[in-house]
Parts: sequence; structure tokens; C-alpha cells
Amino acid sequence: MGCERCHGGDATTFESMLAHRNVLNSANPASPVNRRNLSTTCGTCHAGPFVAFRKSQHFALLEKGDSRVPVCSTCHGAAGYSRPSARALETQCAQCHGPNRIAPRAERAEAARVLYGALHESRDLMKTTRSLVGRVSDKRRRAELDEAYQQAEVPLVQAVQAGHEFVYDALKERLSVARQRIEALLGQLANPKP
Repeated sequence: MGCERCHGGDATTFESMLAHRNVLNSANPASPVNRRNLSTTCGTCHAGPFVAFRKSQHFALLEKGDSRVPVCSTCHGAAGYSRPSARALETQCAQCHGPNRIAPRAERAEAARVLYGALHESRDLMKTTRSLVGRVSDKRRRAELDEAYQQAEVPLVQAVQAGHEFVYDALKERLSVARQRIEALLGQLANPKP
């Protein structure tokens, strides 16, 4: 993926002036990377998170012109490659939801930290589990474990989507289901059938 996918310009040339022709500064309301347009730009590749974000109260406020609401780059950085820590998310949320802020609901920032901490931990467990499943040599057993892995992955993906909607009750519920399935899978790995 080149710069032109998000910023525009001409990727067919190495000539700097020609490559940057028609690239708009992010402050320009017509720029694809302007705050108001950024989620749509990111959504061209990241459709799931974009659809979820469009359902959020934050997106509704963004559409009304509120410049304080989070957009993709708020959590994922300017190039969209960052996956923030739970503590960083809490700090970000507290910018608006902390005491004496524009939308004071301090419990939201803390809930974000706790839930995203659990989400990161679950993702790490899934990575470990994937590696363990890959080591199983019996094809039939490995197929069963692959199926169980996929069944654990579904609610984890749904939890991430709920996070992009900022619906923490749904995130918590999906994460709980994912954790149950991950633990069951780890149990299958630890205690193979005779």
C-alpha cells in the first residue's frame, strides 16, 4: 500500500512534484485525511471497524462537526499501524470522559482500560494457542482443534467490533464468550483424548 491510497497523488512517478500534485493538506476539509473524512478513508480497507464506528455516538458527533471526538488516528496513530495499550486508551478516553471534562464519565475511561487489557490478553492467548495447535501432528485432532480455534476467534473479532462502536457491554459479553472458548481450547490441548 502506497501513500496515494490515503493521501492521493500519483504513485506512477518518482518525480516529487508530480507525485504530490493534487495532494491536499489534512487541514483542508476536502482532504481524505481530514478528521471528518478519515474514518471513510480508513474504511476503504478496514470495512468492519468502519461500519462499527459509524454506529457509534462518537461518529454521530463527528458528523455534527465536533472536533473533539476520537477518529481512527486518535487510537491507531497517523499511519494506522498502532494498537494502543490499555493504559494509553484510558488516558485518551479521560481527555473527554475524565473528571471536570466535557463528558465526565470517569468510569468509561477505566472500563476501557480494563476491557482492552482483557482483550489484549485474549489476543496473546490466541497467538499462543495458534502455535500449540500448529504443533499437533494428528490430522483429525488438529482439524478439531482448528475448528475450536475458529470458534474462539469469532467472539474475539466481535468484541473488537463492539470496541469500535464504543459499546462496552457488548465488548464485555463477547470477550467473556471468547475467554470461555479459549480456555476450553487450552483444556483440549492440555488434556488430549486417549
